[in-house]
Amino acid sequence: MEIEAEKTGVSGRTVAAVLLVIIIAGAATGGLFYYFRTGSTPSLKLPSSNNDQTSSVSAKPFSLFGSPSYSLEVTGVSVAQSAQVNGYILNVDASYSGSGTWTVNPSDFELVSASSTVYTVLSNIIVGMTAPMSEVDLANGQQAVGQLAFQLPAGQTPSKLEYLDQSANINVSSQGMPQTLSYVCQSPSVYVGASASSVSGSSAQLKYGIYPSSGYYFSGGQITLPIVASLDAFAGTQTNTEVTSITTNSSGVEVTQVQPALPAMLNSGGYLQSTPLNVTISTPSSMCVQEVNLQVTISNAPPSLTP
Repeated sequence: MEIEAEKTGVSGRTVAAVLLVIIIAGAATGGLFYYFRTGSTPSLKLPSSNNDQTSSVSAKPFSLFGSPSYSLEVTGVSVAQSAQVNGYILNVDASYSGSGTWTVNPSDFELVSASSTVYTVLSNIIVGMTAPMSEVDLANGQQAVGQLAFQLPAGQTPSKLEYLDQSANINVSSQGMPQTLSYVCQSPSVYVGASASSVSGSSAQLKYGIYPSSGYYFSGGQITLPIVASLDAFAGTQTNTEVTSITTNSSGVEVTQVQPALPAMLNSGGYLQSTPLNVTISTPSSMCVQEVNLQVTISNAPPSLTP
């Protein structure tokens, strides 16, 4: 009886082993069946813990950030300031050195502020833009150069420019941002006065163009102000007179050229005449000039010009 019991125990262990093999094989078969039916293996979810933060992580497309095939550089910044919103004009250079092509689409650019806020590119042209960037296909060794416009609330400053095209898995960023090179300024108001003159019984009446033709200028640049100089028709003087100098006392502003060159005749042989003059001034780069005061000096013409 003891021998039979021992045999029975061995048989039980054998049966248990066989059943275990069947269970494992069945599980494996089920897994294979699942794979062939769905094309993938069942996913496994690890137990969560108090430190598990995977729910806050979102999937991101493959990024080519930093790829040597794509290069993005901001070469210049101009700002059109206002009380609430500032308009930024960026001079952009995008280049490509990879295989195939890179379709540069202006709408895929974004401007990131110093507070990490993202602003989309403006679709319209703003004051001061001279060469807006257009869509272009770049092959190996080619580049696209143009201007992009953004609007940021007053107090926000740009930090970097990004190009994001999720459909093509392209995400490339500029290396920082250059300092503001210039401001987009409304053309200044112009005031013209006559300096003390040695011409008895006469005065200078000066008509002038208040704005240049464009209506704006870039700080640090030059503005040409068209004026017309003439004598008071009621002066009653027969003395030959002329404009001998034009200066300005406006801060940061300098008269660099007057065309035609001075002196310019105002009264010759008793005949009054109006003299158109183009006065070119230089402006400071650090600010916009709100007004320009010109001082015009008139004097007797030299005796050699007197009939």
